[in-house]
Amino acid sequence: MGKGQSKTTVDPKQLSMFDTLLKEIKQNEASSASISNMLKMLETAKNDAIKREEDEKRRKKEEEEKRKKAEKEERERRHVEKVTSMDLPLSWENAF
Repeated sequence: MGKGQSKTTVDPKQLSMFDTLLKEIKQNEASSASISNMLKMLETAKNDAIKREEDEKRRKKEEEEKRKKAEKEERERRHVEKVTSMDLPLSWENAF
């Protein structure tokens, strides 16, 4: 391996249908139907990936908003507690 190159492993199951189609294309044996089918599969996979990414972004955003809201409420609770706390006298008989 040269500098800046990394070894990547590929799951053969993921590439098997693409490898088969590529081989057919190189040998001029691929039909337009098989190519169209592969393109449809790729488009579906792309749309699924986009939806998954959008869902993940939305989930992270909701979690961040929830966390910020909880922090703000905690800060406000502590402030109210600090401002409204009173030191009570040790003896109620001589409060003043």
